[in-house]
Amino acid sequence: MGNMEQVLDIIRIVVTVMTFLCFIAWIVWFLKKDNTATYQKRAQALLDDDDTTPTPTAGNTTTHV
Repeated sequence: MGNMEQVLDIIRIVVTVMTFLCFIAWIVWFLKKDNTATYQKRAQALLDDDDTTPTPTAGNTTTHV
């Protein structure tokens, strides 16, 4: 039984380290200068959007309680 637990522990460690490395790679990719500028443009486009909330039409008499 002890040998199987050691194998499972090693698998858990490997999965944890790989997940952490993927997370770090994602952060580095996200913070690259080119990507940062792209995300800032997209964020500004959302803020500049002047859409308004839809208003009910005159013919719609449905009320919600």
